Amino acid sequence: MDWLEIILRIGVATFAGAVIGFERELRHKAAGLRTHMLVALGAAAIMIVGLQMDENASRVVQGVVTGIGFIGAGAILHSQGRTEGVTTAASIWACTMMGMAAGSGYFKVTVVTLAFALFILAGCLVIERVLQAKRPPKSTVISARQKRYGNGH
Repeated sequence: MDWLEIILRIGVATFAGAVIGFERELRHKAAGLRTHMLVALGAAAIMIVGLQMDENASRVVQGVVTGIGFIGAGAILHSQGRTEGVTTAASIWACTMMGMAAGSGYFKVTVVTLAFALFILAGCLVIERVLQAKRPPKSTVISARQKRYGNGH
């Protein structure tokens, strides 16, 4: 597979992830633009590599993908109604796919995937911040409780 084909495949997958991620951003979901782009990117990279492998190698890929899911889950935190670490989990997953591609000798796939990942993490952060700035502020309800004392206090 030549460079142009790899760029096209990874580019289309990343764009598809961006479209879904943009929609998720508009709906204020925890997994947004960069997260979806990274997941689509990693999936495309490993699929390109997987198509070239025999059955034994693809079993290794299955095991690594399953195992890395547990590490990614550990990076995600839920606290006070907020979810954090989803993009970190997705970037860990994408890095795993790049590692498997490089380890399998698919250096072109690794390089293209790396370039897209850096663009997603750095370049799309600006877009994500603009979208977040346009969100209406969350309303906070504060209630005060009055105590009535019979003796004038």
